[in-house]
Amino acid sequence: MLIFDDIDEGKTVEERFMRAKRVVSIGRLSAHLVFELSNPLDGVLRYTKLLLNQIDDDDPRKDYVEQISDGLTRIAEMVRGMFDFIWRDGTIFRLVDIPRSITRSLSSFSVQITMQNIEVETEFDKNIPLVLNVDVEHIFASIIKNAIQAMPNGGELSISAKMLSPNLFEARFSDTGSGISDEIRNMIFEPFFTTKPAGQGSGLGLSISREIVKSYNGSIDVESQLDKSTTFVVRLPIDDSGLTEVSELQYIKVTEREYDLSAEHSIS
Repeated sequence: MLIFDDIDEGKTVEERFMRAKRVVSIGRLSAHLVFELSNPLDGVLRYTKLLLNQIDDDDPRKDYVEQISDGLTRIAEMVRGMFDFIWRDGTIFRLVDIPRSITRSLSSFSVQITMQNIEVETEFDKNIPLVLNVDVEHIFASIIKNAIQAMPNGGELSISAKMLSPNLFEARFSDTGSGISDEIRNMIFEPFFTTKPAGQGSGLGLSISREIVKSYNGSIDVESQLDKSTTFVVRLPIDDSGLTEVSELQYIKVTEREYDLSAEHSIS
């Protein structure tokens, strides 16, 4: 009887195992670094802004301090993005009205929308259920932010939200901005990838959004025509595999960071 050992396959399995161990180690190290960086970085950024307020506009040193502030702001955005990505474990939930969540995301960019002369149109179905969620609003805010930054000279942003079926939600975000080339479109969901100038983005928004969507067994796609338009399409299941639907009768108490529900829908 002859016995053949697949040495190559054994090496492949071992290499994958070692790579997995390295990824875990990198994850732990990243979590530690993010925690250690966040507090001192926040302090340095605050003092830098205080210093800026004390320097006269005609002082040539102000330009240097502004560049320092812009660089620190970019680093802070990256650290916050990494923190959200690492610690998003689904243990803190709140009740979410999806159309209201989209509207709230729009409101946070109201100044930019007004200054850039962007027209916003929204269309929300009335039959979208309340859901129990921790991070879906990040998806909407990231897409809206990218749409606004793509229209510095004005344009139109159209947002629609509806149920494609009793258990499948869809949101569309369409802008008339600069569009995305085919080459870049394949990279926009990669961590830290950005085409924006320093201080205007960490390159983590869409990457984290994609991971959130995937965690709910949903999909996020982009359709774009260069120099014409871009449309992001988000689809999320509302069932046992995705978002959890909660009726208003089951709603007991909801604050920004906590919830209480009946035992039937409790989460340990």
